Amino acid sequence: MLINCNKTKEAIIGKQKSDNIPLLQIDGKQIERVSHFKILGLQLSDNLLWDRNVEYICNKISPKLYFLKLLKRAGLSSDDLQYFYITVIRPISEYACTVWNHNLTSTLSNQLESYQKTALRII
Repeated sequence: MLINCNKTKEAIIGKQKSDNIPLLQIDGKQIERVSHFKILGLQLSDNLLWDRNVEYICNKISPKLYFLKLLKRAGLSSDDLQYFYITVIRPISEYACTVWNHNLTSTLSNQLESYQKTALRII
């Protein structure tokens, strides 16, 4: 397998200081060290906190909630609005939740919960 050094990133995950670790080089090219990255739709941080992932989810859900509100104004039934929520919004909020949900702080959990409550009020 050939590695594209321009697309490859390095992240030191955990509490270890990355200042003491030398930068990774492949074929004489230095690999960029990042503190957060996206992989398989998840936003991972080097400190293993899920703030960025929850922010990413909320940013994706917000326009969908606005569209749900527009559908409500257009006169769709509650069943149709619920179907829209179940098929469009909920998969975004629950994507890979088995990985990150158990590590959420109460603040982050409440932030996600507020988007679900907003959808419920609209429906």
